[in-house]
Amino acid sequence: MKKRETHKLFYNEYPYKLYIKNRLGIIFRNKNLSYARQILDNLQNNYVENQPLYMLRGSRKDFVTEENFLDAKKLLHFFSKQDDYRIRVEYGNLSIYSSNRDWLIQISRSVKADSLREFWEPSADILKHLDKNTIILNEKINYSFKITLGARKGSSGFAKFAKTNPHLVRVGPVLMREMEQDGYVNGMYFYARDEKTIQLCQLMLGNIRRIDKILYKQDIDK
Repeated sequence: MKKRETHKLFYNEYPYKLYIKNRLGIIFRNKNLSYARQILDNLQNNYVENQPLYMLRGSRKDFVTEENFLDAKKLLHFFSKQDDYRIRVEYGNLSIYSSNRDWLIQISRSVKADSLREFWEPSADILKHLDKNTIILNEKINYSFKITLGARKGSSGFAKFAKTNPHLVRVGPVLMREMEQDGYVNGMYFYARDEKTIQLCQLMLGNIRRIDKILYKQDIDK
């Protein structure tokens, strides 16, 4: 299992993440544990009768391994005993987010070792500085804020401003192209020097979804 360092709270709340590979992860989507329990009960009947393990997805049988089944039962137990966590399911993988490091460690020690992919946690120095809308960067980029854009179209006027004021904002090439063409910018981001610069950007864009403050690891370590 790879160990990775958290530099930003997941979902603006959780410092820890456990990433597991399991074909049955999909049954835990939206933390619908009653549905997960129903699926696992059906699989348990097949397991006891020594029959192939599968879920019905429409008219298709989605077969799963015994290891995935047994691990999913353990996951259901852990999820049933905890409230403050979040789950993300994608392509047979399960990400579990929590503020309880020990709980995630217990899960990692309970499931098959070869199903474990990543464990994310902040260093002790970083943890006390992590807050909502805060990002920790390893290297300085001379900007204090990360600006994430919303669903409105880009602005060619802002593109001109960014090109002539690189000391105030840093815009990547993809976002710059979309801005120049009044194109799709939803979820894209740029960097701003300070709060005064943010105010200028808000006047020009009116399309700011999120503002994250940037801290630098070398400053924290001092």
